[in-house]
Amino acid sequence: MIQVVPDISNSTTTKLQDPLTNAIVNAMQTQTIVARDRYGNVQNHKLDVFQVTIVEVATGALQTVNLWNVDNGVYSFSYTLMKVGAYSVDMSIQMNG
Repeated sequence: MIQVVPDISNSTTTKLQDPLTNAIVNAMQTQTIVARDRYGNVQNHKLDVFQVTIVEVATGALQTVNLWNVDNGVYSFSYTLMKVGAYSVDMSIQMNG
């Protein structure tokens, strides 16, 4: 769950500690995920499909998420949330290698 707060110009906004659970309105957030197996080894399959879905909880509206494969089991995604509120995040990976 991501909780989105007013932009940084709002005097009630404080420094956010965890960008995966907190975000600022109209500020792009970028996250990097490392896919690992159950033993902690990096999954280095280049054909894996990584997906992220972000949904505004109040309306069910899907949010735009940009994804890219950095290299060998490392994936990044970015998003900019435009409204204050709560958003659910779902991440999945389909192993193809």
